[in-house]
Amino acid sequence: MDDSYREGVPLGPFRLDARIGQGGMGEVWRGLHCATELPVAVKLITASDALDGRAQAAFSNEVRSMARLDHPRVVQIYDFDRVDAAAAAGSSGRLVEGSSYLVMELLDAGILDPFRYVRPWDDLKAVLLALLSALSHAHARGLIHRDLKPGNILFAGSDTPLPGLRLTDFGIAQALGSADEEEVDWGTPHYMSPEQHLGGSRDFGPWTDLYALGCIAWELATGNRPFPAETVYEAVWGHLNGALPELEPRVELPAGFYDWVARLLAKKPRDRFAAAADAAFVLQSLDEGRVWGLPPLPFDWRPSVQVEKHPLGYVGAGLGLFSLRSLPLMGRDQELDRVWAALREVWSRAAPQVVALHGPAGYGKSRLVRWISQRAEELGCASSMRVSHDLQDPVDRGLRGALREELGCGGLVGAALRERLGAVLREEGVESVLLEVERHAHYLEAIEDQPGDLQLIVELLRRKSMERPLILWLDEPHRSAASMDLLAWLLGPSAGAAGPVLTVVSFRDDSRRHDAEALARLRRILDSAAERAVTIPVAPLSASVSRRLAHEVLGLDGELADRVLQAANGSPMFVVQLARCWVQQGLLEPSPGGFVLRAGSAPEIPEGLHGVWMERVRSLCRGVAADALAGLEAAAVLGLNVDGLEWNHLCSLLGLEVTPAIWAALLKGGLVRATERGWEFSHERLLHSLEENARVEGRLLALHRDSLRMLRLRYPNGGALIEQRCLRHQQQLRLIESSEQLLAGSCGATSEH
Repeated sequence: MDDSYREGVPLGPFRLDARIGQGGMGEVWRGLHCATELPVAVKLITASDALDGRAQAAFSNEVRSMARLDHPRVVQIYDFDRVDAAAAAGSSGRLVEGSSYLVMELLDAGILDPFRYVRPWDDLKAVLLALLSALSHAHARGLIHRDLKPGNILFAGSDTPLPGLRLTDFGIAQALGSADEEEVDWGTPHYMSPEQHLGGSRDFGPWTDLYALGCIAWELATGNRPFPAETVYEAVWGHLNGALPELEPRVELPAGFYDWVARLLAKKPRDRFAAAADAAFVLQSLDEGRVWGLPPLPFDWRPSVQVEKHPLGYVGAGLGLFSLRSLPLMGRDQELDRVWAALREVWSRAAPQVVALHGPAGYGKSRLVRWISQRAEELGCASSMRVSHDLQDPVDRGLRGALREELGCGGLVGAALRERLGAVLREEGVESVLLEVERHAHYLEAIEDQPGDLQLIVELLRRKSMERPLILWLDEPHRSAASMDLLAWLLGPSAGAAGPVLTVVSFRDDSRRHDAEALARLRRILDSAAERAVTIPVAPLSASVSRRLAHEVLGLDGELADRVLQAANGSPMFVVQLARCWVQQGLLEPSPGGFVLRAGSAPEIPEGLHGVWMERVRSLCRGVAADALAGLEAAAVLGLNVDGLEWNHLCSLLGLEVTPAIWAALLKGGLVRATERGWEFSHERLLHSLEENARVEGRLLALHRDSLRMLRLRYPNGGALIEQRCLRHQQQLRLIESSEQLLAGSCGATSEH
């Protein structure tokens, strides 16, 4: 492929101009976003397995995760897609149809070279703090880099709106399977942690990236690697077994630097800093002689200094990932203040507290809890755990599912589960490990709740909150008897045994009819301990905040923003999803005042959240398959988490002709995310809208009937879990049939008159 072209190579809304780099995975090109003339970098994936379906899906998941990051020291992602036939043809065969490409901000001021970077301590500390800040942001959002190395630390020039370093390529090499012999398994040997060298992916966490940061810090301070090696095998041995040599700095360092970097480079994850914020807190204090300690909980959740932001003008180049962007939380300062005050109470008293957020769907309850949890984790002053509840999948959701994930036991059963539990419990210093392994395994493998479960859950929460407070998020807990029992206990006289746990409950005021009895019990539990539970209603956004969201954050121009806000009725979800819908349909284009509708387009604004969700779904289904919408309704009936094999079986029973292409479209639109077994809907409201559409179209009865049939055929031996799922479909069938009988009776009575 030639390095440059007179007219450039067209690639979607971008143009390739000149190749500026090449590696094992592919090539990096300087390009241009044609509409805004914004310079960009385009990474073309040309590795041998880049066309492999699983590699493509893994790559897409990594890019989607990166798109949700919004930090001044993390590279900004603009778009990702596959080279289409038109682009391949337009390049005279130089682009491979179907291969992936990633578009990001152009960083052309070089990479971090620790062997040549000889700077005073203050400069070295600034680089390390910037990297730790970026890692804190990513880790709080569940994203581990796994390949932190100098080659992934780039610089933007002083002539750019936001100069300085950027962290790039979160897990992308691993997603595609690197073709570089110097990059194996989960990283680059000279920067890989011992758990990466041993292949223990269940042990990966923030500490994994911090080990790599320790390698970089050592190189910056000394100009040498901590474990010098001439071959990959020597590097592996050094990281697994080598003793850390004496520090021979080439610049003057504070006395505690060796202890700080030695902790980053500890062989066992448990001996390292647990969070990037912990490492940053100690690093900032080295000049004062501090080498240990945890970050205190700030009085306020607001940043103490103004945080740099990527300029809004760049958003026009990022429409391809608009649906996946992480948006700031607006207009919820009072609610955040009250939750943060409760967290401070938990932190200062080392005792549990309960906060309950309630309100209609679409007003941002989940967004608020997620934001405050991420903020606390980013600051290192709390950890968090979400317990979500899906009636269709009670094992993988609820307390058991959350604790499985917390212990790194997802998908494990039998001997594999017990081996994992043994390793975790030994690391935690639990006594009588063999007995505790069986006790934990019995709970995690059980389908139905048993006496003694609550005591085990409380013990797990206490261990989780020993180092720092835990934010326990119970999302719609009235759907689970076990979660309701735990909540009642946390509001009772013995709750202190759980330790510093802030339990945040979120639930809808407008829950559907079959939730009414359980919701009433939840309210009774909260009312019975009103003096110990803080209840916070989540109301519609004010008109001024809604306008700021539409104009300043989403970029809608004044007139267009007014039209959207008139229909939104204070629902931030409505505003966001409608903007994403129009971007998805190609109806928006940038202008000096913000995004405006394309000339000649005059879309109707859907009515309510249901209308917006269905408009997005119908738009994505167009041109994919005739039965795509009915296929998605079938998936919704199966629940938030969709097993791909079950879905295929159900569609076959229904006589639907569907293809996986619909899921690819939904993935890019941010409406679902890939899981090991299939897909998960991004929001429960979307699932309800699909079910409602099926009801209106007269398909819901058949969907539940054939879902029941599918379960009986696939799992003839039944079991408690299958019986629970079958019972739910039977209950729904009775509700639908009784509703139809009532409707028929009403119509008959009307006709008699």
